[in-house]
Amino acid sequence: MAELNTTGYALLGLLNQHPWSAYELTRFMRVSYLRAIWPRAESRLYEGPKKLIALGFATASKERQGQRSRTVYTITDSGREALAAWLSVETRDVVFEHEALLQLGNCDVGELRDVEVILDRLRESTGADLEEMAVALEVLGDPAAERLSSDKRFVLNTLVNTFIFEVLLARRRWLACAEQLTADWGDLEPSEDKLAAVHAHYRELARRLQDEDSK
Repeated sequence: MAELNTTGYALLGLLNQHPWSAYELTRFMRVSYLRAIWPRAESRLYEGPKKLIALGFATASKERQGQRSRTVYTITDSGREALAAWLSVETRDVVFEHEALLQLGNCDVGELRDVEVILDRLRESTGADLEEMAVALEVLGDPAAERLSSDKRFVLNTLVNTFIFEVLLARRRWLACAEQLTADWGDLEPSEDKLAAVHAHYRELARRLQDEDSK
C-alpha cells in the first residue's frame, strides 16, 4: 500500500462519495462530524489533494463556476483500492488530548478561582457543542433533508455520530460532577475533610465501575 496518512484516507473517503474542490473538502472537514474525530489545520487539508494526485489516488480537472474556474478532485480506481485496503490496517486506540484538563491538573500553582474560570470556559464550549449537535440531529432525523453523502455512508455514520453524542453528554455529566466536587472546597489547601471526601469519591467511582461490569 502506498504511504498515506490518516488525513489522506479521510479525504479519499470523501472523494469516494463524489468529486469535491479543495475548498469544499476543507469546509466539510471543518463543519461535519470529522471536526470532532479528526481535526486538522486547514493548510494541511488544502495540501492533501495534491498528495493524492501524486500517488495516483485522485485526478484533478478544471470546471467553470460562474465567471471563475475551480479545480475539482475525483477519486481513481487505485484510490478506491487503497481506501478499501486501509480498512484492514490496525489503528491506534483513542488518542485523547485536552489542554484544559492539563491546566486543571496544574492548578496547585494557582488558586481556586483558576479552577472555576477553567470550568466556566469548558461549560460554555460544551454548551455550544451541544447546541450544534441538537441542530445536526434535527437535520439528520429529517428524511426530507438534503444529504451530501450516499445512503450507505449515512447509515454507517450513525455509529460515528452516536459516539460523538455520547461523548458530549459525558462532558456535560463531568461538568456537573466537577461543580459538585468543588462546591465546598473554599480553597485548594488539602484539609483532612477534603482528603477524606476525595478518598470517598474514588471509592464511589470504583463501586460504579463494578456495577457497570456486572450488568
